[in-house]
Amino acid sequence: MDYSSLVEAGGGLNPRIFSFPRLALLGALAPFEQHGALFSELQSALGFNDGVLQSNLKALTGMGYVKFEKVTVSGKEVTNYRITSAGFEEFLRVKSWLKEFVERGEEGE
Repeated sequence: MDYSSLVEAGGGLNPRIFSFPRLALLGALAPFEQHGALFSELQSALGFNDGVLQSNLKALTGMGYVKFEKVTVSGKEVTNYRITSAGFEEFLRVKSWLKEFVERGEEGE
């Protein structure tokens, strides 16, 4: 694939997920597609503050890439987040495109 085709292929990707927190969240949730992760687990793993984490999870939920449910753990209600199949597919598409984009850039050095 030549570079112009690569740029054109990137036009089909959802530009709203091209932020570090959103890509990091999708990447963190992807391995746990079936079970998901608690808000506190995501916060510990990624180191984002509450506001950044909440706003980006809300955006990803609005896009249909993440879903959440309230669960009870040790008598306390907490939120569990899971990546949806659409979110997983989009994450893989973006990951593949970014890999190709970086490799093409390295060829030009």
